[in-house]
Amino acid sequence: MLEVEARKFRKSKAQLVIPMLKALMTEDYKGFMDQLLKMDHTDLLTATQLSRATGLPVHQVQAEFEAGAARGRLLHFGESGFYPSDIFAQLKEKTTRVVAEVIRNDPLKKAVVPEEIRNRLAPSLHPLVFEMILIELEREGHLIRMGGGYSVPGLRVDLSKEKQDLITMILQFAKQSGMVPFSADTFWKFHKRQHNKNEIQRLLDYLNREGKLIRLSNRRYMLPETMERIKQRVASVIRQKGVLTIKDCNRVLGYGRTVGVYVFEYLDSIGFTERRGDVRVLVYDDRKEA
Repeated sequence: MLEVEARKFRKSKAQLVIPMLKALMTEDYKGFMDQLLKMDHTDLLTATQLSRATGLPVHQVQAEFEAGAARGRLLHFGESGFYPSDIFAQLKEKTTRVVAEVIRNDPLKKAVVPEEIRNRLAPSLHPLVFEMILIELEREGHLIRMGGGYSVPGLRVDLSKEKQDLITMILQFAKQSGMVPFSADTFWKFHKRQHNKNEIQRLLDYLNREGKLIRLSNRRYMLPETMERIKQRVASVIRQKGVLTIKDCNRVLGYGRTVGVYVFEYLDSIGFTERRGDVRVLVYDDRKEA
């Protein structure tokens, strides 16, 4: 007995559904399978599930699935089931377009997290199918992994003039700030709250990803060239004293430990210095090696 499908019957699907029903009535298993593979699927197909829904013998369905996999019409996901190869290929192509579209619509977003990709692609898509799509696209070079998300290689997106102007202002402010790290709030208040603070923060993070600003763990920023000057000063102090202590903040940076500790911790995080108890030493000293 054929069970009633959960999805509504629509005229647009009649071209697929009616031949599939006719194939069932005449026990044309191969014809039924041909029509089944032309339909959209988000879940994996299993012999047990299809047998229960159609009344077809489970061994016959399994045999047709395995034959389809052997001919390349189905992808086999082990005991989890099968998935139509043509639909898989269509979803792969669409996935790349989805990622590119999201980034074009939001140029500050350098990568798209898997959850957002799946929601835009097909929210109910089986996790194994979606995971395989991402794996293959990355392996084929159509997507690249960036942090916890994905981007499209070579995709260039221009920022709006408004954002470009604000970026210019931020970089000028960073230069004026010198060795003093600044935050989105600092910049926002300096410009008399004329700009959206959240937008400023997003631009700061964007500039950090682009390598134009360094981000400290307290969400303060400075220019990379400024950090290079700090590294030179830190190295000079350590060569003179043997170690760097938190008390050296004023001497090296021109301000106290409250902000200075985050600068020193950044130098630890990039492997320039190493903290040993209450002091820090150089990890690698070019002059000593020379």
